[in-house]
Amino acid sequence: MRAALFLICLICTQLATAADPVPGDAAPALLGRDQHGESFDLAQWHGTVVVVTFWASWCPPCLKELPVLEALQKQVPQAELRVVGVNIEDASDYRRILKHLGQSELTFTNDRRGRIRDRYGVGPIPHLYLIDHEGKVAFEHVGYTPDQLDGFVEEINELLRRRHEALNAPGAG
Repeated sequence: MRAALFLICLICTQLATAADPVPGDAAPALLGRDQHGESFDLAQWHGTVVVVTFWASWCPPCLKELPVLEALQKQVPQAELRVVGVNIEDASDYRRILKHLGQSELTFTNDRRGRIRDRYGVGPIPHLYLIDHEGKVAFEHVGYTPDQLDGFVEEINELLRRRHEALNAPGAG
């Protein structure tokens, strides 16, 4: 009996570890359905830098982050940069929030059941992942404050520069 419990605990620990991508790991691909009902799969955006932020309307730093990401998305074509906001609230709150936000350049998905958070190993929010053009986690930020946002923009610009260099390297594309 003890051996069986130990084995179960070991398997659960391994599964939990595998679900928490760190810089250098491939990012979990499925991010749910966007505000238009389309499935958002990172594989469709290979070659694009993707920002994935987990947020909620009751999180003040999240609400300060969204306008910064919106402004960035307006400046950079979606073929180069895609910002996805994964809302963690229930479906009715999510729909209400989308109405309040109105037209947005950002892509929003809803994770009311926590499946996407589990794949990414998300605990506290805000929680932001920067994914490079190869689909790998480049940076992860947890529980940050609004004064750190400028540094994130610098990291995004660095990833866009690397993307540009890779696409323009001799023998590329």
